[in-house]
Amino acid sequence: MSSILLSMTNLSRGAELTRQESLDEGVRQIYSIYDRVGMIDLNQYSYMPLYADDREEMESSMRDPREVLQNYARERIFPEDRQRFSRFADLDTLEERIMKSGRSWISIFLRSRLYHGNYIWKLHTFLKVRDGVYFILVRDAEEEIRDFQSYYGGDENENQDQAFAPDMLWRNLIRGSTIKFFWKDRDRRFRGASQSFLDFYGFHSLNDIIGKTDEDMGWHVHPDLYRGDEWNVIHDGAVTRDILGSCIVRGENRNIIASKMPIYDEHGHISGLLGHFSELLEKKADVQSGEDFRARLDALTGLLNARGIDEAVFAYRDEFVLRQRDFARINIIIEDFSDINRQYGYDFGDNLIRAVADALLLLCGSTASVGRIYGCHYVVLSQFQDREEPEKLCASIRELATRIQEVAGTPFTPYLSVGLSIYSETENTTEQASAAQLRMMSDDGDGGRGQLRDHMSQVFRMFDNLPIAYAVYKVQPESANPANPDDDNNKNEKTDENSGDIILNEENADAMILYVNHAFAHLVKRPRAALLGGTVSELFPMQGRDWSRIASRAAVLGESVTTDLEYHVLGIHMSVTASQVIGSGYCAFTYQIPPQPGADKPSEKAEL
Repeated sequence: MSSILLSMTNLSRGAELTRQESLDEGVRQIYSIYDRVGMIDLNQYSYMPLYADDREEMESSMRDPREVLQNYARERIFPEDRQRFSRFADLDTLEERIMKSGRSWISIFLRSRLYHGNYIWKLHTFLKVRDGVYFILVRDAEEEIRDFQSYYGGDENENQDQAFAPDMLWRNLIRGSTIKFFWKDRDRRFRGASQSFLDFYGFHSLNDIIGKTDEDMGWHVHPDLYRGDEWNVIHDGAVTRDILGSCIVRGENRNIIASKMPIYDEHGHISGLLGHFSELLEKKADVQSGEDFRARLDALTGLLNARGIDEAVFAYRDEFVLRQRDFARINIIIEDFSDINRQYGYDFGDNLIRAVADALLLLCGSTASVGRIYGCHYVVLSQFQDREEPEKLCASIRELATRIQEVAGTPFTPYLSVGLSIYSETENTTEQASAAQLRMMSDDGDGGRGQLRDHMSQVFRMFDNLPIAYAVYKVQPESANPANPDDDNNKNEKTDENSGDIILNEENADAMILYVNHAFAHLVKRPRAALLGGTVSELFPMQGRDWSRIASRAAVLGESVTTDLEYHVLGIHMSVTASQVIGSGYCAFTYQIPPQPGADKPSEKAEL
C-alpha cells in the first residue's frame, strides 16, 4: 500500500500583489521552493525583487529589468553559460517563446555562482502571470544534475581526473586568467582570445574579432610593426618578446608590450601564432609614466583630455608622414548646452556629457581616438583607407545622439553638430583643427537655425559692420526634378577623373545661407534672422544660374571669381566676388553696386 501527498501552489496569485502584500501566505509558499523570486512588469518596464538570498538585491527595486538581468548574468552565471542565459532572458522574444512552449512557463538549467565562489546547477524559470507580467524563479538543481551525471557519466574518480585534463585546464585559463592572450591562423586572422583580452578591449564576445586581422580592427595607429613581427613568427618560426607598441582602447592610444610565438601542429608545421600582451603601466617600471598617463585623461568622462588628443594627433601625423596613411579629425559639440544647464541643472549637464562620451566610445572607441577637449566639445581622430569612411562616421555620430533617450532618469535626446577635416587637405594639424571647428559651427544638422545663427555670428562677427554686403553660403546640390529623375541633364554631381572628388553641377548648385552682415540685410531689405538657415532657391528664386555657377566654382573648385552679375532680386547689375571659406563646399560673396552714370564718385570702400 502506498500513500501520496500532493500540494499545489497557485504562483500567479502573487503577481497581483504589491511588494508589501507579497509577504502573505500564497507567496511565502514560493520561498520554500525557490531561493530567488522576482517580478518583471514589461507594462511598467520595471523589476521588483520579492525574495532573494542577497540582502542587497532586496534593497533595490523598480529597476530596469534588462539591467537587472545583465548584472545577474555578469555576476552570477558561469561564463560559458552566459550566452545561453542571454538568449533565455531576451525580453523581446519572451512572450513568443512561452507561447511556443504550449505552457505558461519556460525553464533552463544553468550554472550559478554561490557566495564562496563555486558554481552549482540551478533551474531558472520565467512564469507568465498575465500579459506583460512574469515571475523569474531560481531554485537549486544540483542534486538533480548530479544524479543524472552519475547515472550516465560513469565513475566519479574518473570525472575528477578529467578536471585536470589539459583541455579543461586550457578552458579555465581562457576564462579566468588575467593574461591577455590570443591566437591567430597563418593569415593573421584571430581564431580565439582569453576573456581578459576581450574585457581589455570592451568586446562582448569572440564574434567581434573572429576572422579579422589587426588592420580590419583598426586599433593600431602604426600597424606595420606588429604586421612584420607576426609575418616573421608565422613564416620563419621566430619568437618575439616584449615588443613595445601601441593600440587604441576605449578611444585612447595606449602603450603595450607584446610577445608572440609560433603554433605547431602534430606534423611540426606552423599553423598560426600564439601571443599575449600587457599594458606598459602594468609593469610599473616607471612611476612617472603612470603620472603622465593619468594626466592625459579627462576626469569627468575618462576620455582623452586636450593634452591626450594633442599627443594622439602627433602620432597620426607621424604615420601620415611615414606611410601616407591619412586621418580625419571630427569635432563634435552638444548643441544648446548652456540652456540645458540652466533648465536641468549642472549635475544633469555632467551626466549628459558622460552619456555622449559613452555613446562615442561604443561607436568608435576601438578604432579611433576619442577625447573631450573642454565643456561639451569632443574630438574623434580616425585613420581611413576610403574617403567615404569619415563621412559615414560623421553620419553615425549624428545618428547616435538620437539613440540617447534618457539621461539620469530624465527623458532627453541631445542634438550634436559635427565638423570634419581631413589632414591631407592642409597637411597642417593647426589648420586641420581650425577647419574642423569651423565646419562644426556651420553644421546645419539638427541644432536649428537659432544655433546656426549664434555660431556664425561668432565666426564672422568681424564682418558685421563692413560697408560692403557680405554673405557666407554652404553650397549643395539642388533637388533633382522628380518628374524626370533619370534625365542626364538633371544629374547634380560629377566626378573628377584625376582626384575622384565629387564636383557639383555648376548650373544646379543651390546654397544654404550661413551668415549675412548688416549691409547685406539692408541691401535685400530683410532681417538677418529671416535669412540664416534658408536656401537661395527658397529665398531668392530668381537669382539665376549665373549665380549658381559662380558659387560652385568658388566653393567646390576653390577659385576666386570676380564679375558683374545681374542681381535679379533688385533688378540691377552688381559687382560680386566669390571665394572659398571654411573649406570645400563653402564660399563667401561680396556685393557692390557699381557707380551709376551721373552719380557722385563713391567713397573709398574697404577691401576684403
